[in-house]
Amino acid sequence: MDRVFLSPECRQDERFVVSGRERRHLADSLRVRRGEQFLATDGAGFEYVLEAESVAKTELVARVLEAREEATGPGDVVTLAIAPPKGSRMETAIEKATECGVGRILPLITHRSVVKARDDSERLDRWRRVARSAAAQCGRCRVPEIGAVTSFVDALHSTGRVMLAHPDEEAVSMSAALHGVVPGTPVTILIGPEGGFGRREAKEARRTGAALVSLGRTRLRTETAAIVAVALAIATLERRED
Repeated sequence: MDRVFLSPECRQDERFVVSGRERRHLADSLRVRRGEQFLATDGAGFEYVLEAESVAKTELVARVLEAREEATGPGDVVTLAIAPPKGSRMETAIEKATECGVGRILPLITHRSVVKARDDSERLDRWRRVARSAAAQCGRCRVPEIGAVTSFVDALHSTGRVMLAHPDEEAVSMSAALHGVVPGTPVTILIGPEGGFGRREAKEARRTGAALVSLGRTRLRTETAAIVAVALAIATLERRED
């Protein structure tokens, strides 16, 4: 049975009242009819078994038959702060980081940013749709939050463990950077633009206590670095929980 995403705002007590794009997807694309059951998630960690009670031109009403909460994972505490790369590569980074299990993604402003990061509602909505689609494809009930544009300085001062993906002689492995981190501690990973972080940014990271992390010997594109960093961090945190 296919699972669809329904906005939490659609829920009214023990029913979901669905309209707009979500109604069209259910009624027109999936052809859900009155009395049929289907799976849905609210993106906030819950999966529902629903039964369509009515299907009209403007709204679809479905009754909640069962609600199940997804267990939390190590990636839920991980934030990816990434300087948006050109073209569709930001969408690739969001899609793959979602599949890896990241909890939050922030567009990052850096000194060498090649794409102007701004609070563009249309672009943010598109990125959120990418995250929802990726979560549905990989079976996640928790859709990563796509947060507002964040400055480099603000990201550096995030709560918990902060790491900067930066090729430097002082850079350590992901495992070393996360050594001693207590399970549940927030982890923020900063990924720079195509030109990487500048010297002043690396210096500021050291000053604030952020860890400089190596992702290997080769030079990675922004979206590749994001995927590798998130996967390594979550795998390391998962091993620590075992």
